[in-house]
Amino acid sequence: MLYEKPQALTPPRTDVVMMTPWLAPIVWNGTYNIDILNAQFHQRGVRIGLAMFAIKKYVVFLKQFIETAEKFFMVGHKVNYYILTDRVEEVRQYNFTLGEGRQIFTLQSPTYKRWQDICFRRMEMIRNYTRDRFINEVDYLAVADIDMQFSDDVGVESLSELFGTLHPGYYNAPRQRFTYERRPESRAYIPPDEGDFYYAAGYFGGTTEEIYKLTNYCHNGIMADREKNIEALWHEESHLNKYFIYYKPTKLLSPEYLWDNRMGIPGFLKRRRFVAFLVQKPVLFRMLYEKPRALNPTRTDVVMMTPWLAPIVWNGTYNIDILNAQFHQRGVRIGLAMFAIKKYVVFLKNFIETAEKFFMVGHKVNYYILTDRVEEVHQYNFTLGEGRQLFTLQSPTYKRWQDICFRRMEMIRNYTRDRFINEVDYLAVADIDMQFSDDVGVESLSELFGTIHPGFYNAPRQRFTYERRPQSRAYIPYDEGDFYYAAGYFGGTTEEIYKLTNYCHNGIMADREKNIEALWHEESHLNKYFIYYKPTKLLSPEYLWDNRMGIPGFLKRRRFVAVPKNHNEIRNKRSIKEKQVASQNAKH
Repeated sequence: MLYEKPQALTPPRTDVVMMTPWLAPIVWNGTYNIDILNAQFHQRGVRIGLAMFAIKKYVVFLKQFIETAEKFFMVGHKVNYYILTDRVEEVRQYNFTLGEGRQIFTLQSPTYKRWQDICFRRMEMIRNYTRDRFINEVDYLAVADIDMQFSDDVGVESLSELFGTLHPGYYNAPRQRFTYERRPESRAYIPPDEGDFYYAAGYFGGTTEEIYKLTNYCHNGIMADREKNIEALWHEESHLNKYFIYYKPTKLLSPEYLWDNRMGIPGFLKRRRFVAFLVQKPVLFRMLYEKPRALNPTRTDVVMMTPWLAPIVWNGTYNIDILNAQFHQRGVRIGLAMFAIKKYVVFLKNFIETAEKFFMVGHKVNYYILTDRVEEVHQYNFTLGEGRQLFTLQSPTYKRWQDICFRRMEMIRNYTRDRFINEVDYLAVADIDMQFSDDVGVESLSELFGTIHPGFYNAPRQRFTYERRPQSRAYIPYDEGDFYYAAGYFGGTTEEIYKLTNYCHNGIMADREKNIEALWHEESHLNKYFIYYKPTKLLSPEYLWDNRMGIPGFLKRRRFVAVPKNHNEIRNKRSIKEKQVASQNAKH
């Protein structure tokens, strides 16, 4: 794909917030590249479900809903429409013309006397059908109110593990004005000093696994309230908002994705994608923090999100307390792998000691030291925090430092496959000739993350030092590329790190057969991988910096910095002692 290169210091919009304090993208017009996202979802062959309730007289909205969905909803992708109705025969009389790869299924729903009971039972029905059917048929499921119509594109930019939509009536209101359930007796209760945004139940979704969890939680809360003769203020929407406080969505949809035209058209609203026919219905951690806003960006001097809706992590763009709580809730263990090969073992002590001060503080960490000097490393006596362990792993030794670089991907791949995948959830790979000088926490973790190289953060792609020889598997033409990523710090889940390192190692070996070495060794292959398998989170140059480059104004923190060194001494020259030993060996 050919497209304009993303920038690191020029936000596409400065009138709205594009990312939450827990680093979930907020999707607005102009903040993403739909071509990139379509390519990613087509590559995975994703099927999307859209569930709606056509109960009683609401069946009258069905025709307009489906016809507008065919024009605007996930166009070009495989879609299953699931119509949950108590009027199955009436619905089956409709004759809809659907695009290729798109199907309609009519599912039986109970009928209820009160419309409130229909609302309360929606979560139960979605839960049951998700468990028994949807989870086997679709990858993502969206749940939408049927008394709406699509009026502009709603595409894969909206999909995520778990997404919610900002309610059009409260997108920039203080949390005290949110119409949460305020009675402590209810399971949907939210105190006045909690809450991020007010989410609409008219459009939400995620993977089928996450939708099962959400709907099961909400249904159980509704049933617990029923036993106390309580009905939450806004029925299932109240329970949805409670869930989203403690299990935060991984993507938020702006009010573009749910709007009522009678509310006018404010200047920030560039598109109205899904609009109402009628007015819609008028054991967990507790955390207090300032409410996030929807129209006041935390930073306007840098880009906080890529065109494929991956967050770019800068100081001031997230709330570490929220993120820590999320990762503690999941009991995550994090691995940090480094190579202490040959003389590079000299950097180990400072690396580990600074990591103990700044790396994933308060979380469970496994340090993996890959070294050809196991006995020397064992002599170090590190004092580690609670839940943190250090493991020394044997690495081959090589004559040339270039060979060490080229074999790093192979070694990480093999250890990930044979060991890391059973011991940690996330793995970060770091250069050892660095030191931590500020916090590097769970804000940096993602399914697959890369770090923007400090030497090229705002350079045009033509200046990137990609491998430019077409004979190499790392070859990247001058009109491709997003950012230049540093091999000095990258990571992700162990499953994704295995895929990345396997790809890079195979490319390196294919080059070797042609007697080619990519310009920047494994880093060249890493950059090639990240073009076609884009990282789900990018770390700004705060996470990999060299102080000799100065301190530009946008750089508020320097978290992981290069240790000054003489490369020739460390990489190529032998010490006097080593030369003497070599000389004596030669005599023998």
